[in-house]
Amino acid sequence: MNKNRTEQKGPEILKMMFDRMVDEPLPPAFLPEMMQRIREESVRIRKRDARRWKVALTAASLTIAGLAVAAFTYLDMPQFRVGFPRISIPPFYIHIGLLMLVLLFGDSWFRQKYFEKHPNG
Repeated sequence: MNKNRTEQKGPEILKMMFDRMVDEPLPPAFLPEMMQRIREESVRIRKRDARRWKVALTAASLTIAGLAVAAFTYLDMPQFRVGFPRISIPPFYIHIGLLMLVLLFGDSWFRQKYFEKHPNG
């Protein structure tokens, strides 16, 4: 019986307590500070998730490479040799390939910097 009474009086007690509370205005800097904390937390979580993804990807790659080496070493895989024809590569193509690598890394770096400045873009 006593439990039932407190269940009935519970909402009344809460209503009475909330009626007694005084509404105090928030300080003017509350909203900007809170938004800044939320942004910082969002960036921290995004970096943590990216770090975890890189660690997981590296671990998976090393595991696959290690299993391949173990398979070739311990499973007596047949030895085979493939003869590739001799091809002389003109220096022009080497320059084009190196230029592509430099541009690829530059593009990756610039994209990273862009998305750091414009996280929603």
